[in-house]
Amino acid sequence: MKLKLALCALLLSFGVYAQEDAADPGLARNELKGNLLFTLLEFPEITYERVLGEESAMGLSIGFPLDSDIDYRFAALPYYRFYFGKPWAKGFFLEVNANVASVRDSEFIDFDNVVEDNQVLFGLGAAAGVKFMSRSNIVGEVFLGLGRFFNETDSIEWGYPRVGITIGKRF
Repeated sequence: MKLKLALCALLLSFGVYAQEDAADPGLARNELKGNLLFTLLEFPEITYERVLGEESAMGLSIGFPLDSDIDYRFAALPYYRFYFGKPWAKGFFLEVNANVASVRDSEFIDFDNVVEDNQVLFGLGAAAGVKFMSRSNIVGEVFLGLGRFFNETDSIEWGYPRVGITIGKRF
């Protein structure tokens, strides 16, 4: 009976040890951030990111205008990041992204008549940046990149910028 209990305890301890290594207890893997630069430009962008491992993460940024004069009506930007250097999704990164945006497309018929239509654009892009993290899991990022839309409108012809100064929290 004692031998059976000892074997059970030994097997359970191996399982607990293996789970600690695989899951890294205490390691926060979710981030919620706001893009301060776009907020100053009256197009706030909120981002959720999920850390997949030491060198990768994926996320979704959603932006919307505060000013009705901005041609962008809505933007959703999923991305995937490759991190280099420091462990657990910190330091220098490269990003590939896609952008699905609703854009106002205005057509002037004459001085009195303006026809406005919303068009959905899709594009792909890339960015590079750096992520900093404090001991209390406060996250800051700076990144820069460009993307190209596959379809064009009169107001948006070339693509979209991927620029940000973000701050948030990893939990």
